[in-house]
Amino acid sequence: LIGTGDITDDDILNGFGDAAIGVVTAHNYSTDHPSAKNKDYVAAFRKAAGTIPPGQDRNAANIAALWAHVNHPMFMVFIDLALAARRDRELESILRPAQENFRRECYYAALELFPEWLNRRDQLRTAIEVSLYMMEGMVLDNLAPSGENTERLLDFLAHELQVLQTESDGRRGD
Repeated sequence: LIGTGDITDDDILNGFGDAAIGVVTAHNYSTDHPSAKNKDYVAAFRKAAGTIPPGQDRNAANIAALWAHVNHPMFMVFIDLALAARRDRELESILRPAQENFRRECYYAALELFPEWLNRRDQLRTAIEVSLYMMEGMVLDNLAPSGENTERLLDFLAHELQVLQTESDGRRGD
């Protein structure tokens, strides 16, 4: 098998095991590259991701970014593979670590972007899981990446996350 580097992404390559032997890919970037330049790039990316223009709703901005992610063609491929993995244990054993890593990275990125949730990690984890499950379900249901129904559901999600955050703030003061 010869292909582009995105089929052996850093996050899933180790999970392939012996199935990856003989696969030849090329890519222009690796998050694991140990150079100072790459570390600077990652730090700058995280800083930029955490900079939301004043006046813009932070929850809504992050929901929009996550929605764009789950509508990316590579995520669609992952969803297709995940559905196939429900009947293929070997494929499931390959994809499970990638999915767990993605969710873990979402959680840690959210902690960096939303430091006010540091003392409410359980609520943050719930917010992330609800967001991901809802959006993945919307993708599986073939909802268009734009449109009135999608907009309504994403607005609902932003509202419910705000409620969760507000309720957590109230309990913290008790």
